[in-house]
Amino acid sequence: MLNLYKMHIYRSSKATSTLVIGILLGVFFFINSALAFFVFNDEILMSVAGITAESNYKASSVYPATLHTFHVSTSDAFNILITIFTVIFVNSDYSKGFIKNTYNLFEEKWKFTWAKWTSLITVVSGIFFVYSFLTLFSNAIILKHFSNSQWGDYFRVLLVTYICFVAFVTMTFLITSLFRSAAGGMVIGIIIASGLLQTVERLIDILIANLSGANAQDILMDVVGVNEANYFKISDYCLDNVYLSYNAEMSSGDTVRSILVALAYIGFGLGLAILVNRKRDLK
Repeated sequence: MLNLYKMHIYRSSKATSTLVIGILLGVFFFINSALAFFVFNDEILMSVAGITAESNYKASSVYPATLHTFHVSTSDAFNILITIFTVIFVNSDYSKGFIKNTYNLFEEKWKFTWAKWTSLITVVSGIFFVYSFLTLFSNAIILKHFSNSQWGDYFRVLLVTYICFVAFVTMTFLITSLFRSAAGGMVIGIIIASGLLQTVERLIDILIANLSGANAQDILMDVVGVNEANYFKISDYCLDNVYLSYNAEMSSGDTVRSILVALAYIGFGLGLAILVNRKRDLK
C-alpha cells in the first residue's frame, strides 16, 4: 500500500497536467492579487464594506482571514482547477490502463482506494497550504490596509475551510470513481466548485421557510445576509454551501456544524468509494 501511495505521488509530480495546472494557478494568483489590490486599496469600497458589515472589524482594515476567504475558499478559479486536477489524478488509472496492474495488487480492495485517496489528499493539501500562505504573504506586502492582527480568526478559518476542502476533494474523488471517466466527474465537480448549486439550495431554503410559517421579513433579512435565520435551512448541510460560505464572522456553533458536516461528507465519500471499488469488475 505504501508503494502504491509513493507511485501516485511520483506520477503526479511528473505529470504534464500537474505542471499545466500549476502554471494556471500562478496566473490566477497574479490576477486575484491584482484584483485584491484594487478592491482592498480603494477607500470608497472599503467604506461601503464597513457600512454593510455586521462585525467589529474596522472598515479600513484587511485581515488575514478575509484574504484567505477571498483567494481560496470563494475563488472559483482555485476550486475549479483543484477539481480538474482531482479528476485527472483519479481517472489516470483508467485512462492509462494502470488500473489492471495496481488493482490486483491487493486482496483487500479497500487498501487500493485508501492508498489512492491518501496520495491525492497529500498532493492537494500541499497545493492548498502553499497557495494559501503565498497569497497571504504577498497581499500583506501590497495592501496598504493590511492589518497584522486577528490571527486566531485566520487559523480558525484556515482549519475549517481545509477540512471542507478535503471533503470537497473526497466527493470529487467519489464522483470520478463512480463514472470511471473524466467527463462526468469534471462536469459535476465544476458545477459544485463554482457555487452554481448554492442558488438552488437557497431557493429550497426559502420554500421550507414559507412552508414552516416563517416571517417574510425574517426570510428577506436572512437572504441578504443582515440577520441569521431562525428556521431550518437545508443549505447549512450542503457541502458546497458550507465550504464556500464559511468566514471569520461565523459563530462557534456555525464552526462546529461546518466541521461536522465536512467530516460526514469525508466519511460518506471515502466509504462509498471503497465500496464501489471493492465491487468493481475490470475489463
